[in-house]
Amino acid sequence: MPEAPARNPLESFLNAVQATIDGPVTWFREKIVEPNRQTYPWYHQQFRRVPTIDQCYTDDAVCIFEANQQFRRDK
Repeated sequence: MPEAPARNPLESFLNAVQATIDGPVTWFREKIVEPNRQTYPWYHQQFRRVPTIDQCYTDDAVCIFEANQQFRRDK
């Protein structure tokens, strides 16, 4: 749908500025990002398995956190 012509000089200036900023960004997204993106349904996402909580060291907070998150996902 084509845009309506500008009603005043300020509006035409703002449209030109917007086109100058948005044009390259839109081109980059449509030509570079989207063709190289892997599409998959989010509900089939598979996470790497991490050690279970009994295999973590007692002072390894990251391992314990990841094990708890994996446990919650597996419920």
